[in-house]
Amino acid sequence: MDQKQKPETKTPPDLGGLNHLLKNITPASIQYDAHLDTVFVYSGVLQEELKRLREAGHRRVSVTASVDGEVVVFSAGIERRSGRVYALRPMGETQEAFKQLYLQNRRPDRRKNPVPILILSIEPLE
Repeated sequence: MDQKQKPETKTPPDLGGLNHLLKNITPASIQYDAHLDTVFVYSGVLQEELKRLREAGHRRVSVTASVDGEVVVFSAGIERRSGRVYALRPMGETQEAFKQLYLQNRRPDRRKNPVPILILSIEPLE
């Protein structure tokens, strides 16, 4: 007699660590200020945290981000822009690398050309 076999039931993998990482990913964008010849990293989601860090006296942070599929760690200053908006200003070589990335992806037919990135974590340096 042919008996139907029950399909194997596989237990799902433990996604606890992955869920924790996905919950902490924050969308942001690299934007260029031509007057200052500087790039800034903006995130509407991080405004409260950046404000809290700056008011606590932390002016510099270590940022881990995913840019074009690569994970990069860089230091950045927390800047207050336009009176109410907080942004991250990458320091040193990262500033130049992000500027080149922005200008590479620039489309002249658009006024603003933000480059999307994902912020994985922010840690105060001071």
